[in-house]
Amino acid sequence: MITLRPYKDSDWKAITDAVEPFSPLLPSDSFMDISKRSVAVTGVEDGEIMACGGITFTTNEEGLVWVKVSTKCGQNGYTWARAIREVFTALMDSIAELQVSTYVVDNFCKGDRLAKMIGLKNTGKFQEYKGNKYYKYTAVT
Repeated sequence: MITLRPYKDSDWKAITDAVEPFSPLLPSDSFMDISKRSVAVTGVEDGEIMACGGITFTTNEEGLVWVKVSTKCGQNGYTWARAIREVFTALMDSIAELQVSTYVVDNFCKGDRLAKMIGLKNTGKFQEYKGNKYYKYTAVT
């Protein structure tokens, strides 16, 4: 059974077997104290942190979606996908008129599907980061 709780800054590092996380344009060190400027939750199953994510307020008008998911979520993929979609629907509903975006590495099909599942669309714009191309996905809530 999946339970949700408020995100803690230590949750990001607790997921050591992650699928490629969203928003690599914020290095992992930047996730320290992220909860101070985010709406975020952590998903736990059988006492283990399996996923965390949220929306970080980058300005008064913009937010950046970030997600980190354990590869173990694939064992119960449908349930986790539905839970992630429901959580992000609630998060985006809670932030009113904020412009919400994320970045997905080129040719990362799971990231593309997850972004689309939570209501983000590929803008065709991209940025280079550490030798990889990351496409920007955006939604207006």
